[in-house]
Amino acid sequence: VASRQYDTVDSLVRSWLTSESPQLRGSAYDLRVLLLRERGELRASNVALDRTEADLPNPGVQTVLVRGNNLGRLGDYAGAELVYERSAHGPRLETRRFPPVGTASRGFCWHHALLADAIAPSGDTVRLRGLADTLAVGCAQSFFGRDRRLHHHVRGLLAMLQGRWIDAEAELQQARWGVAESWTRSNIALAKTEMALNQPRAALAALRD
Repeated sequence: VASRQYDTVDSLVRSWLTSESPQLRGSAYDLRVLLLRERGELRASNVALDRTEADLPNPGVQTVLVRGNNLGRLGDYAGAELVYERSAHGPRLETRRFPPVGTASRGFCWHHALLADAIAPSGDTVRLRGLADTLAVGCAQSFFGRDRRLHHHVRGLLAMLQGRWIDAEAELQQARWGVAESWTRSNIALAKTEMALNQPRAALAALRD
């Protein structure tokens, strides 16, 4: 997929889907979903996710996160929000202990950050501000260092929507966790911010990282 050998990927997927091995079929479904996203066929990607879940029940949380991202990119922000909230709080959206403790903080923080990123294009600044505050409190004790910075990503998105480009730059810089371990969505948002500030060289530097 990375080298754009899409026909080869298609051939492998068709072959692996006939396997009796659930692991190999799971890999085939993952590749098909990825390939369709790469081609911009987001609705078809979600259909492929439906087939994955029908063939392999409980395929894992990643299918949920991909579905939510697809919905957000398609402009179905309500659908994306429901997917992410259910992934974090269960199908009935049960209230859980807040802030989360121990390993529970990892899923809570990451899923809510992905939610904020997915719905940011909707322009709902009130929801984004609430998610940023939730992440700031809920992720403060996470044992993943990057989690503790996720609220800066959301505050950066909020500042971008409001045209506060200097603030956006500062927040998105703080959202980064090193270079190799940084969330690349923060780098993309930072590059867009640098372009708005007429700083193309800084934008290129952010993208190269």
